[in-house]
Amino acid sequence: MNAKRLLADSLAASLVCVAVMALAGCLRAPDDVEHEAVSRVGRPLTLEDMQKAIPLAAQEEDWEKVALVAPGHYVVTRTVVAGQEYATVDVFYTAEDYSIHYKDSLGLRYDGLHGVIGPRYQTMVGDLAERIFKVTFQISSGQQL
Repeated sequence: MNAKRLLADSLAASLVCVAVMALAGCLRAPDDVEHEAVSRVGRPLTLEDMQKAIPLAAQEEDWEKVALVAPGHYVVTRTVVAGQEYATVDVFYTAEDYSIHYKDSLGLRYDGLHGVIGPRYQTMVGDLAERIFKVTFQISSGQQL
């Protein structure tokens, strides 16, 4: 009976270890976007164009809070589940490029000690960066927004 119990305990401990390792494998450092070039298909963009493009892109990706801190700097927040899950990022920009940096989050498995966060955050930031590029393309090429 003790051998069966020992085997069951060992199996349970092994499963917990595998689950923890699998979960930890999903976590990684927040993907900051660094100096991503804007579209240069048509006319060159201005700082004012970027100041319009970022809130529009954020809105299209459901980032509902967009605050202009200073020229060249927005703080943008997306709430996934009210009171339970949100992400806030700094978006720094010039007329030529933009950067997105992690600022704060809740419920997205951020571990400040190890500097890692869950995959949902990575997807949200990737989608925002892609949308900013698309909106700047539209502005640069003279498309109607």
